[in-house]
Amino acid sequence: MKRDPLSGDVFVFINRRRTHINNGVERAMRTVAIGRKNDLFCGSHRAAEQMATFYTLLATCRLHGVNPETWLEDVLPRIAAGLPSKEIHLLLPHQ
Repeated sequence: MKRDPLSGDVFVFINRRRTHINNGVERAMRTVAIGRKNDLFCGSHRAAEQMATFYTLLATCRLHGVNPETWLEDVLPRIAAGLPSKEIHLLLPHQ
């Protein structure tokens, strides 16, 4: 006997309009979707790529429990002071 796919838990989930998402991955994807909408207004493909890189660095900070604002206050002056490009990897949030 085939089971109706819209019965049981699936049916309850679909019919609830205010279901809270407890899954961390789904919460993280929500910010990606919002970012994707914002990327439409970057002005150029290169600017959109740079913004995506910036969002990735901020998400990496959050993933590793690093305050993004503190991290930027530490990293940006070092880059502006002329940090050699071969040492940029040392500034990543997970280092």
